[in-house]
Amino acid sequence: MTCKRTMAIGLCVATGCAVNAAHDPPVIVPIQWPATSTSSSVVAMSDDGNFVAGTLYFAHGTAAFRWSEGVGIEIIGTLFDGPTTATDMSADGSAVVGQVGSSGGGSPYVWRPATGVALIPLPHGASRATVLSVNHDGSVAVGTATVASRNQAFLWSEGGSSTLFLSSLAPVASTAPVISDDGSSIFGAIAWTHSSFSYRKRGDVIESMTYLGDQILFIAADSNSDGTFAVGHNFSDSLLWTSDESNPVLPTPSGFGPSYPRAITEDGSVVYGFMTDSLDSSHAYIWRRGIGTTQLGPYLQSLGTDVSEWLFGSVGAVSADGTSIAGAGLRSGQRTGFVIRGLPSIRVPCLADYNGEGDQGDIIDFLDFMSDFAACEQAPAPCGDFGVSDLNGDTIVDIIDFLDFMDAFAQGCN
Repeated sequence: MTCKRTMAIGLCVATGCAVNAAHDPPVIVPIQWPATSTSSSVVAMSDDGNFVAGTLYFAHGTAAFRWSEGVGIEIIGTLFDGPTTATDMSADGSAVVGQVGSSGGGSPYVWRPATGVALIPLPHGASRATVLSVNHDGSVAVGTATVASRNQAFLWSEGGSSTLFLSSLAPVASTAPVISDDGSSIFGAIAWTHSSFSYRKRGDVIESMTYLGDQILFIAADSNSDGTFAVGHNFSDSLLWTSDESNPVLPTPSGFGPSYPRAITEDGSVVYGFMTDSLDSSHAYIWRRGIGTTQLGPYLQSLGTDVSEWLFGSVGAVSADGTSIAGAGLRSGQRTGFVIRGLPSIRVPCLADYNGEGDQGDIIDFLDFMSDFAACEQAPAPCGDFGVSDLNGDTIVDIIDFLDFMDAFAQGCN
């Protein structure tokens, strides 16, 4: 390590780079649930990380909420509305969607602070409907309606009606659990009597979701803003779908069983969710491209965060830049929610910022790369604790990657 530091300082003198202190570790912000709440779920976070939405569970029913650090918990709905649950929130944080009323006869709604709960109209012929996902400003939403005792996908637009947008295909059943923030992509599943497939709908084009030409079972949970990446599960594995036919399975560490993704970063490089152990207990996880899946607690410890009071059960949402996440777990044995801020940003400006902390390329980046290079040289990619050390993407870490980093580090980030 002394030799590496000497090399780094010498290179900084030669190139004029700044020698910065290490970044502060991520900070855990507790979300204090009401004392009478028995459990909770977190389903969404605004792009800027300022708002969180979810559902509180009580002995007498449920209450959807929106939370922010300055205001705290805002309960959605009133005693006259009945029980509410939240299924999603717009990327700008201005609207929450979900169900209002009893579970057997509840109605879909959109909530805004100024107008309160407003019911979303049912599609023609539907006896009930569940809204599941909403676009960036809350003006368009998708979900599943019950028509003649069958589930059918529906689309709602603010100021308009709700439509069964797949009805021309005459499916036996269909679903629509996810719409991208920009509204361009809808993910779901279609079933006929003798066949079924998971789909992405872009405009008028409906494409089957495949891997190496074979259709995959994909229960969608989230997508990035334009629908180029999506995460979901097949009741066993977490899946990351991309249009380039990459292997979608996100393996879990030894000792863990089924896993369920809940959130994906804008560039598709980081996925959050939860996985279960042999006792069926839930453990929050983070998956990073080139590194794999790890429990959230040890990952935060590696960044310098004190997690001694915490057991992280699940992560339900992530901000657009990946620096904030939200979820639920236990703190000193008490059920509570959490927001974690100060995580490494996915928006890496250049190769010199090797660890993705958003700086101009400092001595910490140099030391992190040298550590990964020493551990990974001649090893097959992916490899690296702080970044992806196979910089040129040729599937092996070698002297070429070293020279590429030296060149990038000498130039720094503008």
